[in-house]
Amino acid sequence: MEERQLILFVEIVQLGSFQKTAELNLMSQRAVSKRISALETEIGATLFDRQKNKINLTAAGKHFLTRATELLNTMRMTTYEVQQITQQAKEQFSVGYFSPFEGALLRMALLDLPTTTNFLIEEAGIEHLISDVLLKKIDCAVIIDNPLFNVKIDQTNLDSVTLVTNHMTLGLSPDLITDQTDSPADYLAKFPGMTTLPICR
Repeated sequence: MEERQLILFVEIVQLGSFQKTAELNLMSQRAVSKRISALETEIGATLFDRQKNKINLTAAGKHFLTRATELLNTMRMTTYEVQQITQQAKEQFSVGYFSPFEGALLRMALLDLPTTTNFLIEEAGIEHLISDVLLKKIDCAVIIDNPLFNVKIDQTNLDSVTLVTNHMTLGLSPDLITDQTDSPADYLAKFPGMTTLPICR
């Protein structure tokens, strides 16, 4: 006895037709009838009283309908419970990121981790991410160590690991208005490791 046979049997009862059940499942009526006949042979009882334009459940069919429905519900509930147990058994790992660039790095890194890990990902501001790590709301955060940010990561008493080291290129319009006395390019050039290139018109 297969789950598929039970589903077809229940659908036939609900739809009142072998043909409609076949159409619902993209099968031929002959294929549906063959499966039900095999089911009847297996359990040793006739489930349907087949007439020319109508089908009725036999006494055995009515009893089988009750049990088949119970079996299907039990199978579905068991599958759901097992999935929940499996999900809860996964290691929980929460990580935050700030910018789309960091998000891209994060996605690449997550692909290398075991599939048994359940990831919780948060996008937030840098100060918020650092606070969440300190308060143990998230396990870690991916943050670009940019000299323009006011937060000094090395002063937060958090462990840090360098994932990628590279240069960042920042283009500035000569028409950019700031409250600095220096031009935007001159102001940014004061930061260590910062190189700016003017955008040509």
